[in-house]
Amino acid sequence: MITKERIGKIQFYFGILLLVATIIGSIFIIKYVYIGAVITGAGITGVWGEVSQGTNGTLIGISGHLVSNLMLQAQVIKTTMFLYGTCALVLIVLSIILILQGLVNQLKK
Repeated sequence: MITKERIGKIQFYFGILLLVATIIGSIFIIKYVYIGAVITGAGITGVWGEVSQGTNGTLIGISGHLVSNLMLQAQVIKTTMFLYGTCALVLIVLSIILILQGLVNQLKK
């Protein structure tokens, strides 16, 4: 039979698992995705700079395209990181609620 204490243990361990997974996932996302996007943007800048020096007529067109592309990518990255940060914060709060509720359910009166 399922008792209140057993449900409390499940909530407690699931809350800890969710908290650890959120923290590890956040570190992974920030380390690989965000930094990778910044390094990729720097690489794109170098490539387009080399292309724009090849001919005189396309210097302004390629530079304008490069600037608009980098501005758009920067906005996409900022929005993505804001949304991920918000979701991570919600998951951390949910895991803390589960941990505390699990501890309360494990108390014997």
